[in-house]
Amino acid sequence: MLTRIKKDLFEKSWRDGKAFLDHAAAVQSEILPCGQQMLAAVTPVIISFSQTFDALQKLLQKNRSNAPVVRFLKSTAAQLHELVPPQFPERYDRDRLSHLPRYLKGLAIRAERGSLNLSATELKLKDAAVYAGRHRDILQRLPADASAEKRSKTEALFWMIEEYKVSLFAQELKTPYPVSPKRLDQMIRDIEKILY
Repeated sequence: MLTRIKKDLFEKSWRDGKAFLDHAAAVQSEILPCGQQMLAAVTPVIISFSQTFDALQKLLQKNRSNAPVVRFLKSTAAQLHELVPPQFPERYDRDRLSHLPRYLKGLAIRAERGSLNLSATELKLKDAAVYAGRHRDILQRLPADASAEKRSKTEALFWMIEEYKVSLFAQELKTPYPVSPKRLDQMIRDIEKILY
């Protein structure tokens, strides 16, 4: 969290030490409120992560003799850690942080339903995996010096795929905007137009 606060308040191009000190004096009163806002944004994510992690551990224990379900649950646990890495406060802006608890709840619901009906869940996962694979392909072809707009569009596709997973596995959680294979395909076409 501290790294994120420093980045938000102090990451600028400085011409000299005096400019930095002037800026530091100007934002001094913002440091504590910024920290409090960051704590308020991060706390629900940590709570949701803990709840989802605990639910996965219980499902793993309950299904320990069912090897296919155990593999599925371990893969789901890996996705949990990919979605919320240790440096998540630094990686995600506050708006994105507000969506993470819903994604985590969706992941927990997917795990629960998958442990009860693995074949149906795996069928839906294959559908989502197609788009995740296309996103990976785009990332691999994204030039190192890609513009902020191109990077932003590529990141938006990643989050749209997460919303798609919510719509597939936990419709009751709702998505903030309509998401479908047609919309995902259109977004991929739009990204490919600006990239290539």
